[in-house]
Amino acid sequence: EPTDLEHDTLSVSQLEDNLTLPLLTATVIKDAQGKKFTGHKNALEYFIAFLDAYDFASEGAEDIQEDNKTLINASVLGLIFEKINGYKDGSFFTPSFITMYMCKETIRRAVVQKFNEANNWNCEDFNDLKNKNFSITEGNKIINSLKICDPAVGSGHFLVSALNEIIAIKADLEILADKNNLRIKNYSFDIVNDELMVSDEDAKPFQYNPNNAESQRIQETLFKEKQIIIENCLFGVDINPNSVKICRLRLWIELLKNAYYVPLASEGGISNFAANIAAVAPLGVRRLETLPNIDINIKCGNSLISRFALDTDLKKALSQSKWNIESYKLAVATYQNATNKAQKREMETLIDEIKSNFVTEIAVNDKRKIKLEQLKGELVKHTLQTGLFELSKKEQAAWDIKIKKITTEIKKTEVEFDDIKNNKIYLNAFEWRFEFPQVLDNDGDFVGFDVVIGNPPYIKERDAKIIFDPLRCASQWKQYIEGKMDLWYFFLHLGFDIGKKKGLLSYITNSYWMKSDGSKKLINRIHDNKVLTEIVYFDDYSIFDEVSGKHMIHSSLNEKIENYMVKIIITDNSVFDGNIENQKANFVNNINIVTTNSINMQESSLSIFEGCKTIDDFYQVSQGVVEATDKLSKKIIAENHATNCPGEGVFVLNKNELDSLDLSVDELQIIKPYLNSNHVHKYGISFKEQYLIFSDKINRQKIKDGCYPNIKKHLDNYAQFITSSNAPYGLHRDRSSIINPFEQDKLICKGMFGSPEFTFDDENYYVGFSFSIITENDKSYSLKFLLSLMNSKLGNYWFQINGKKRGIGVDIGVKVFRLFPIKETSLQSQQPFIHLVNKILSVKKADPKADTLDLENQIDQMVYALYGLTAAEIKIVEGKY
Repeated sequence: EPTDLEHDTLSVSQLEDNLTLPLLTATVIKDAQGKKFTGHKNALEYFIAFLDAYDFASEGAEDIQEDNKTLINASVLGLIFEKINGYKDGSFFTPSFITMYMCKETIRRAVVQKFNEANNWNCEDFNDLKNKNFSITEGNKIINSLKICDPAVGSGHFLVSALNEIIAIKADLEILADKNNLRIKNYSFDIVNDELMVSDEDAKPFQYNPNNAESQRIQETLFKEKQIIIENCLFGVDINPNSVKICRLRLWIELLKNAYYVPLASEGGISNFAANIAAVAPLGVRRLETLPNIDINIKCGNSLISRFALDTDLKKALSQSKWNIESYKLAVATYQNATNKAQKREMETLIDEIKSNFVTEIAVNDKRKIKLEQLKGELVKHTLQTGLFELSKKEQAAWDIKIKKITTEIKKTEVEFDDIKNNKIYLNAFEWRFEFPQVLDNDGDFVGFDVVIGNPPYIKERDAKIIFDPLRCASQWKQYIEGKMDLWYFFLHLGFDIGKKKGLLSYITNSYWMKSDGSKKLINRIHDNKVLTEIVYFDDYSIFDEVSGKHMIHSSLNEKIENYMVKIIITDNSVFDGNIENQKANFVNNINIVTTNSINMQESSLSIFEGCKTIDDFYQVSQGVVEATDKLSKKIIAENHATNCPGEGVFVLNKNELDSLDLSVDELQIIKPYLNSNHVHKYGISFKEQYLIFSDKINRQKIKDGCYPNIKKHLDNYAQFITSSNAPYGLHRDRSSIINPFEQDKLICKGMFGSPEFTFDDENYYVGFSFSIITENDKSYSLKFLLSLMNSKLGNYWFQINGKKRGIGVDIGVKVFRLFPIKETSLQSQQPFIHLVNKILSVKKADPKADTLDLENQIDQMVYALYGLTAAEIKIVEGKY
């Protein structure tokens, strides 16, 4: 179809093709003898020859393919698009072995569930189902009723995998049949590298030959089956319109692979153009079957934002409307079968009218609107009552309070209702309530999808406030909002919402959520109302080239079943070849929900920490200051033309920047020595003359009042960049209370590390929010004793188990530090540990690069003895098992 640009200007076919381009000396374009072409080529010919030099049937390396190129692999389109798109919106290309595995495991489980529900069977797995008796018609009807959705569809990789998997399932169940309901026999249907491979009984790949009746039957069957599955089973939504276009294109390409020829004479009424060709063409001329309109199931919108709740009642709206759910479903089916652009536009207009009617009627009957009218009625009633009767002062006061309360509630409800009608966060809202009539029952109630699957976008809240703000404002998410969330958490919540009861969910995500402070409500929802059915944990295996950290597949059942045993597969990264099936040296275990609301993925065989106290029992743990903003990059300063900003430091300054401020003696009192992560080492500190403007509540007021004029002038210059809640003169979080934790002996602990890098400080250094600091509460437990435990190999083992995996290291927050286990012991028994720590600190102070490994090994052995480790347990701790 011509694009809007072609309609407004001229069509692509009208462009003159007279441009020539010189071939690069390193060109990949070669002749039949393998010799590189030289000279010039016509531009279009050059472009096509260049593209034709590559193999687009592989999503791996961009190998130059000399010959025997196969059909394009649709997943290559997704890979190309997501690279061109620059991984915007947190989306990344999902490798084929991931989509294949997730679709196979999840969809087959859903198929078993559908057959069990339809026939009151109790099949445990797919193999049980294969042993049951059912007709070809019944089997296809059940499978074609599957509803599978990817709510962050991207370029559609999961839907393509699902399409091929459903074909393979039908073949395995021996119900794959042609239009006459005759089974396709003597062919095998396998999925290899995410491609549906068809081969005959001699293991030869199927090749379409329109002059062979059996070949025609196979090709036509595959086309029709794919069309039925795409139209009835596959649904996707994405906020990026280009993603939606690519997704539709990929599904069309899957159909094109099995496009078949039909004789022109078989058409009921052929066009004049076709008739003219038929008149002059040889006997038996054919045309390719028209591609169906499969695009209506792949829609653009913000799948996380909806005006209307899924349980909004449509019955009243339908009773007052000339349209009903049946007519809406019929309009969608008619659109899918439209044969020309005019028909499509006509049906689009009709569908939009029906949807608009639903929206209007729902809005009239919205429970918030009804509540508003009720409140207004209540206000009128109370106002009239107070006018009819004489009231005492006490009664009048009570009435006034009641009327004020109702008035406040009315204003609040009006604001909420107006926000929903007018707020810009709803401009791109996706109304799951009626966008897919295929998942509504005849009463218009939302039934939901059998399978929700995908790779949702990973975006941390701190990196995308503009994305998270609408979600925090939307009423649908209020019960699940908490701090430090990742965007994909909302997609898992959404999956549970749009999935049908007993529906299946399968996502691939990062794995740190199981120990994240920001996922408590998500984990509690799973624990209280859902079931985790399977976890595939990839440990250090890199799933996405562009994303660091550890990843996992987790599958859930949208229902609570007590004592369900989850299957856990942990990949052996030393031999992992991308085939998860080869990694099933798995174990079955219960997921342990511990009191910290985290799921313990790494059950330890050690019981050495049982009965221990924690840091919280003897010490005080707090976070470093949150500057906001500490420094700026030169690029940001230049982009904003901030000529009044002479340096990069804002609240954190280097020596030259500090000297340039020409501070008074009074002003220097709030300048503190400051350490960043490069300055802190295991048992050591290397101060690099960085300084913090320590502007707590008192100092903030003094700066504002002009008591520190040079500091005020400096911060005024950078005011546009300061994001502190106490801007422009105060730190975001200064961490000072009655007792300033920085102005006393303390342990300084990096929050992110490969192995522990903690040290002791008695020189009153200040640190930022990426550190935790530990001070004494109980004089009977020494800071240096604690330092020996935390820096030991056993300490490292505990942190690796309990920290969030980030790339090659772990991320430890204040809450995790507080849980560090401490064996109770006397102050006298701590002295040997303190003695060795003092030795190391002394050596490191004299020479930060000094080798103290012997002393550290001595501490390790003492720690093992303190915690009572056996030789076998020591091997586990040291990774020598």
